[in-house]
Amino acid sequence: FTGCWDGMVRVWDAATRTELPNRRSVQHHRSWIADMAFLAGTHQLVTAGSDRCVRFWGTELAERPVTLRGHTAELRAMALTTNGTIFSLSEDGVINKWSARSAQQGDWLSQKEQHHVPVGLSADGQVAVTLADGALKFWDVSQREFSEMVPRRWEANQFKELQVDPDRAQETIAISPDLKWLVLVRLNQPAQLWNVSERTVQLLPSVGGP
Repeated sequence: FTGCWDGMVRVWDAATRTELPNRRSVQHHRSWIADMAFLAGTHQLVTAGSDRCVRFWGTELAERPVTLRGHTAELRAMALTTNGTIFSLSEDGVINKWSARSAQQGDWLSQKEQHHVPVGLSADGQVAVTLADGALKFWDVSQREFSEMVPRRWEANQFKELQVDPDRAQETIAISPDLKWLVLVRLNQPAQLWNVSERTVQLLPSVGGP
């Protein structure tokens, strides 16, 4: 399964490496898909799109998906936990926490911290990372009321200089799902790879784009 820039979900034959066009999603996101994952223990696919929507797909992509709305900005990341909790992070720094069961009825559980640049979510959906005012901030989102994990805050002069491009055409910043590595990629410049625990950086070879 791949989520594409045209908003479609496509299915591929792993053996032949060719697309199965009859399995392609019919109704899809209006723009590119930022993240996607399967709900644990199910065949249900969840996608987060730049059209500000989270969509639930059944076994057959030709079926109409359940669409969840509430974000007012493009989605940038998503994480699903084993108990069916879904976390979505939009480009304006709003973090939404959903229950897969109640979300089917469109229930909105909580939000927090607007005007932060989203950096990423931990693989288990327990921690969200944002960037604001030259500081990398870690948020405990395991409870209904989100709270900053202040001891983990990382302030650096390099972060104050960041002007992250929301379209990711010129530069982008992201953190690995284990929260150990932070990467900053800029157009025609060496990428910066940060070790989060040691707070050290190394330069990687430059590339043509993020």
